[in-house]
Amino acid sequence: MTHKQLLIAIISAVSVMAVDRTPLRYVPFRCRCGISVSITFRCDGFAHCPDGSDEADCQSASVIERPPAGATVQVDEWMNLTCRGAGVPPPIVRWKMNGNELLDPVCDWTSEDGIGHLACRMRLIDAGNYSCHLAHPLGMVNVQPVTVAVVLGNPCPRGEFLAGEGSAKYCMKCFCSGVSELCHKADMFRWNGYNRSIVYSSSNNSDMNNNRTAKIKLQESNFVHLNGTSIDRTEFLTVLAYIDYFLIQMHPIDGHYKASEQLIVMDSASVYQRGLGTVDHIEECRCPAGFRGTSCERCDFGYNRAFVGPPMGLCMPWEWHRARYIPKSTTPRTYHYV
Repeated sequence: MTHKQLLIAIISAVSVMAVDRTPLRYVPFRCRCGISVSITFRCDGFAHCPDGSDEADCQSASVIERPPAGATVQVDEWMNLTCRGAGVPPPIVRWKMNGNELLDPVCDWTSEDGIGHLACRMRLIDAGNYSCHLAHPLGMVNVQPVTVAVVLGNPCPRGEFLAGEGSAKYCMKCFCSGVSELCHKADMFRWNGYNRSIVYSSSNNSDMNNNRTAKIKLQESNFVHLNGTSIDRTEFLTVLAYIDYFLIQMHPIDGHYKASEQLIVMDSASVYQRGLGTVDHIEECRCPAGFRGTSCERCDFGYNRAFVGPPMGLCMPWEWHRARYIPKSTTPRTYHYV
């Protein structure tokens, strides 16, 4: 009989998006004579290079790739638009919503060499008209058509998020460490707790001379407590908050044992594309003040964890725990007033 035992305690995922926000005035343009001036002087109608090369070969902006005329997305999902232009110098791609500059922090955009990308995690209030504009010293170009964005409401009740892909979508309860009911499916890709233990066991007989492969999906329905009782989603994700060990225990038959030379392969999630596809059942929560992390499993800077309330405790301001780290001094002091 072969038993496989997993003792689990952290999975952590960090979301990072790097966007170059260097102001254009600090980007250099090298004149033919060898000196450099700001790229913002390129084709502005006044020669800043001694040889006038910053005003040479100027070409107005033209449209190469247009964004779609319409986009329909579910609430809390991403809308991605691309707009491309050409010219000398390359135009700067700017975006507007309903004719106004797009400054909402839920959106991020880049513009490099005339190629602009817009990514917005859509809310119901974000439905509207999104337009692309090519900013160029020789004149602005308003790109048509305008993208009409339609945002569909969340089909899941409060406290749940839409998991799965395609026609196999289903509603899954938000965990969020018990401190929030607002969550959505995380944009992560497949990649190659708290003094509690849970177990996955396989009782199928396996001859020691034959290879046997076991694939275990990390979900609550596949695990039990050490005493054999079932666990719920909250208990399972609490264990996954901090993983200490993955242990595999095998009971040999008739006293024979043969260790496998095969490596154990475990999938995890990352925000970077590795070519293995997306994951469809990882949540990303909107955390209250003091909490951070994909499932609000960490305390924010300036907060400390107090093990009260929810399964993973609460994050309290550090000042509330000051006495624990800086006890009151018992040394008598003498004050002299002058």
